[in-house]
Amino acid sequence: MRLYNFFIIFMLFLAGCSFKEQVYVSKSLHVSIKSKKIALNETGFLTLKEHSKNLQIFALANPLLDLHVKSEDVCEGLQCMDKKRFNEDFFGYAHYKDLIDNILDFAPLYEKKNMHNIEGGFEQILQTKDYEIFYRVTKDTLYFKDSKNGILIKLKELK
Repeated sequence: MRLYNFFIIFMLFLAGCSFKEQVYVSKSLHVSIKSKKIALNETGFLTLKEHSKNLQIFALANPLLDLHVKSEDVCEGLQCMDKKRFNEDFFGYAHYKDLIDNILDFAPLYEKKNMHNIEGGFEQILQTKDYEIFYRVTKDTLYFKDSKNGILIKLKELK
């Protein structure tokens, strides 16, 4: 009986470890980020899963940034914060909750406001008293610049 209970517990343990979130996209990128908090220009990996995104940036095989974006929060290493707070901290303005998701998905911002189609993608110019964003996405390149808050993000897929 004791062996039977041990076997059941062991099988449940193994089954619990086997349920992993499905990876939809994994790509290598050249990443340039410049903000008041960080400046880097290195190679990284973007992994898109069913309920999360992970951006890892390396220099000489050492991790410089490990950003986990989940449905409600963003974690950098062991430090997590809700998405609005992350936006305030990183972008200098709260924006809307899923801004970082849209950027990592190479998707339009602010519900496609001021979006213009260009060859191979789109671009947006978004201005308020709090930000001045120029955003361009093509097939394998993303360019985000907020000149008012001093933020630059460039992602280029490596082939």
